[in-house]
Amino acid sequence: MAKAREKNSVMKTLFQWFALKGVSGIGNHLFKRLLDRFKSPDLVFKASQEDLLQVKGITPRIVAAIKAHKIPERVKKDFDLVIKKGYQIVTMSDTAYPSLLLQIPDAPPFYMFLEIFVIL
Repeated sequence: MAKAREKNSVMKTLFQWFALKGVSGIGNHLFKRLLDRFKSPDLVFKASQEDLLQVKGITPRIVAAIKAHKIPERVKKDFDLVIKKGYQIVTMSDTAYPSLLLQIPDAPPFYMFLEIFVIL
């Protein structure tokens, strides 16, 4: 039971990364600035307008987009499919995120991969 709750918590956290990436006007560079300031996508969504506007590049239009953002059902279905198929999702806050990738200015906030084992 505790393991199921933990998995649901992890899925919700990962889904927030997808949600923030889907906000109109937020590219990789701005995503990183928001993450540097607020530490997680969930905290970005909870931040006040005043706090969001403190981030370089955030405009009142982007604040409105963050506050009004609703995730399309299609994105929810895609996320569920990614999880069902067994893809791994690695975010910038994970220790598994490649350090060299973090050094580029517009590093992707997360990436997905599928582990395939080949037995010879």
